[in-house]
Amino acid sequence: MNDSLLQSLMRLFAIIVGMNKDMVHVLARNYVESFLKEEYRPALAKRYLAIFDQYTAELEGYEKSKQNKKIAVWSVKILVICQEIVEELHIRHRFMILISLIRFSQYFSSSSRSGSNLANALSDAIRTVANGLLISEDEYESCSTFITDKFYNVPDRKNLLIVSDDPEFEDVEIKHIQKDRFPGQLFVLRIERADSYLYQYAGKATLNNNGRNVFPRQVYVLPKASAIRTENLPPVYYSEIVSGYIRIDEKEKIEFLARDIEFRFKNSSNGIHRFSFKGRSGELVGVLGGSGAGKSTLLKVLTGSLKPNHGDIFINGYKLKENAAELKGMIGYVPQDDLLIEELTVYQNLHFNARLCLNGYKREEIHEMVLHILNELGLYEVRHLKVGNPLKKFISGGQRKRLNIALELIREPHILFLDEPTSGLSSTDSENVVALLKEQALKGKLVIINIHQPSSELFKQFDQLLVLDTGGYPIYAGNPLDGITYFKQLSKRVDAEEAECQSCGNTNPDDILKVVEERDVDELGEFSQKRKVSPASWYKSYQEKIESQGNFEIKNRFIPENKFQVPGKLKQFLIFFQRNLLSKLADRQFLAIALLVAPMLAVILGFFSKYVAGTEANPHAYIFSQNENLPAYLFMSVVVALFLGMIVSAEEIIKDRRMLERESFLHLNRTAYLFSKISLLFILSGFQMLLFVLIGNWILGIRGLGFLYWLVLFSSACFANMLGLIISDGLKSVVAIYVIVPFLLVPQIMLAGIIVKFDKLHYRFASHQTVPMSGEVMASRWAYEALVVAQFADNDYQKHFFETEKLESNITYDRQFLIPAMLQELEAAEQVLGKEAKEAELEERLRTFRLALDDIFLVANKPDPLNFTPERFTSQFAREGRSWLLAYKEGLTRERKKTEKAKDCLIDSLLTANGASDAILRLKREYHNESLADLTLNRNELHKIKKIKGRLIRKFEPVYAPPAKQNGRAQFLAASKQLGRMSIPTPYFNVLVIWCMSVFLYALLHFSALESVLGFFANQEKSE
Repeated sequence: MNDSLLQSLMRLFAIIVGMNKDMVHVLARNYVESFLKEEYRPALAKRYLAIFDQYTAELEGYEKSKQNKKIAVWSVKILVICQEIVEELHIRHRFMILISLIRFSQYFSSSSRSGSNLANALSDAIRTVANGLLISEDEYESCSTFITDKFYNVPDRKNLLIVSDDPEFEDVEIKHIQKDRFPGQLFVLRIERADSYLYQYAGKATLNNNGRNVFPRQVYVLPKASAIRTENLPPVYYSEIVSGYIRIDEKEKIEFLARDIEFRFKNSSNGIHRFSFKGRSGELVGVLGGSGAGKSTLLKVLTGSLKPNHGDIFINGYKLKENAAELKGMIGYVPQDDLLIEELTVYQNLHFNARLCLNGYKREEIHEMVLHILNELGLYEVRHLKVGNPLKKFISGGQRKRLNIALELIREPHILFLDEPTSGLSSTDSENVVALLKEQALKGKLVIINIHQPSSELFKQFDQLLVLDTGGYPIYAGNPLDGITYFKQLSKRVDAEEAECQSCGNTNPDDILKVVEERDVDELGEFSQKRKVSPASWYKSYQEKIESQGNFEIKNRFIPENKFQVPGKLKQFLIFFQRNLLSKLADRQFLAIALLVAPMLAVILGFFSKYVAGTEANPHAYIFSQNENLPAYLFMSVVVALFLGMIVSAEEIIKDRRMLERESFLHLNRTAYLFSKISLLFILSGFQMLLFVLIGNWILGIRGLGFLYWLVLFSSACFANMLGLIISDGLKSVVAIYVIVPFLLVPQIMLAGIIVKFDKLHYRFASHQTVPMSGEVMASRWAYEALVVAQFADNDYQKHFFETEKLESNITYDRQFLIPAMLQELEAAEQVLGKEAKEAELEERLRTFRLALDDIFLVANKPDPLNFTPERFTSQFAREGRSWLLAYKEGLTRERKKTEKAKDCLIDSLLTANGASDAILRLKREYHNESLADLTLNRNELHKIKKIKGRLIRKFEPVYAPPAKQNGRAQFLAASKQLGRMSIPTPYFNVLVIWCMSVFLYALLHFSALESVLGFFANQEKSE
């Protein structure tokens, strides 16, 4: 009792004494003094006895002649006091006052000579108190009858319970606990609204409750976590009595058995040492231990998240691992960290969770279930508040913890595990959370929690206690209060039999850890690092004294039904997607930045790269064809797409890491989750790139090709989305993610083909004929090449001339560069023919000639390449080859004239269509860019053909050159790619390649490849 409660009780004692003149004041005072000394230490008893005396003295001034008026005044006084009590004290404390007054009344009714007059007066006064305390008539009658009359006369029989050894006890209404060899009967009355229990003993044995004697026919309040003991017999525990009131259907009962389980981390001796444990429906089990004792590991082993190295876990006789499908949904797990989506409201968090777990219910039913559990957990009033985070709070820490618990309770698992549910909470919030869990246990669930430093109030809520010592040693399992005496007895403490304070009833759970971790004293009287009792010694005592006495038999039963039902993959995807969408829309800061950054970057890039060449008439006129910065703008556009795509996705999975652990525990589909993330990111990236293209192209005057620009940049952003998701999935901290982003982005910039040319790379990586493999694996190269080729070849001006100019370019290359080089190789080969010292040079020259001959594609009839091998080559073949090349050159001259005429015809048709030559020039200025033409035609390269490693390599106008290979690989900026006989325009082929790369990244993401690789190397380091 607190001070307010005791003061109110003293005042009520005084008023009742004053109301009844027949009551002997000395006897009344003796009773109050005895009551106070029995419950409290001497100093407190003396203090509150003085308060009683003071109140009694104040009431001694009334005259006997004013009896009726006096009773009325006292009734008012009683009601005033009761009103104060109702406003201040919990219903449990109000019942304690009423019970004390009934016992007070019983004492004087039995000892007074006034007979029924005093009894009636006392009864009326106490009934007035009951009414004033808002205690119903039925509740008052039950308490009064239980204390003053026979047990079987209590009207509320459903709240009665008997403990006896009678195996044949039968009563439809009264509950019974059969306790072998129990001497006599223990009668219990449950005060349901106050969650309290009264008991009295009928028998001849000597009983005690937590060190206090229990006298027959005396009524006592049953303290939480207490044990009623008698010699040489098992005690009757508080939890047993509470469980006796729980009417659990046989089909709903749960028996959880962990038998001989043992767990070791890989390449480590740490883990959980072998032990057995049994829990049942209706129990709240606490796991106690110091930091690093393995409490969280134990919970993960018991839930099946970590597979034990030895032993098995059973639920109603079914093995947890082997019968996973049948036992699905039976276990709930609430980790220490939050499982909440910060941007969503309390209701939304619970609602989406319910939809992912309760597929068999309609939306309306789920809505009602969510509201019901929010109301039950005291969260209804905050249901529309955002959850927020610990730094930006919208709800309290206790409310966050209760919401985390609600995520599991909504699907009603039969076994609930919680990892440090009171961590970081105030004492009040901690008590509320544990009270909530106790309530769930009383509803028939098995609740197992680990806790570090429980208060006395929390400690008494536990029905069972498991204690772990450093290194994962189990050292106790059993009743919580028995645990305190167990360790004190083993350490030979003087107060070994005292589990709680005799005056206030509080326990000190820290006593357990203090005894367990007590250290030796060295010669100087200082505590040493060595413990008095090692964890292994405590473990040995546990095995001998506790585990050896346990019953760990397996009972095969049926599996209870549960509501848990996971929706199909498509429905999961839709729920995940809706949840992600709402969380993004609710995060206004993220949304604003995500939508504004693309147009802002477009403005910055467009403005600063808009080179104004001017004209003679207007020096500030912008001419698109003269903008020398267009290639740089295209490159930076690709960089922006990759950067934005990676940044928006880099935290997507890591922030859900804890929630993913829980959802994998619920067997939710990872593919559905990933696709929901990917879909939303792709939509966001698509919108970002649309804004970027519209604004950037408008500023620079890039006309047409808007869709192709968007497609290329969108594809690049999607590739970056996948890359960001992979690092978000594989790395363990946000800091590591943002450290690695530059590491991934810099190679994309370096190896895109614009900063450093592919033929100018380090010789081990450089390539002259095709793009090197280091460039082939860069999405930036494919995207940049697609934009450059599309802008050059497909603009509204160049598209009319591209094929003609392509033919003209190939004719020019063969005529002016390739044929002269081949003639030179053929002449050099003929000069060394027949010279033994020059055989290697001959072979090299002829090989170069054959390869060049193979590269000619404008004519079908070519000399037989076998004639130009060292074995068959002669001067005659040299002359024939020379003649063929000269004839081919003459043919190319004629073809060039035809091409020029065809080009003139195209110009004439454009003149006819546009009306004047100025229109064509205007068309060229608006769509054709000279700097881009310089890049694609490689005009800055002095050597138009090079001999490299025995092959003639074309450097002349690579955009017009045919692809170097038929497997999709080609020279940089080739206008098309060749797959077998199929020619595909470069922009569309490159987009296809980027999407293939994205699909490959998704496969890595799906199988968590990065996490597996990093985990492998981490394990290698540990083993070393």
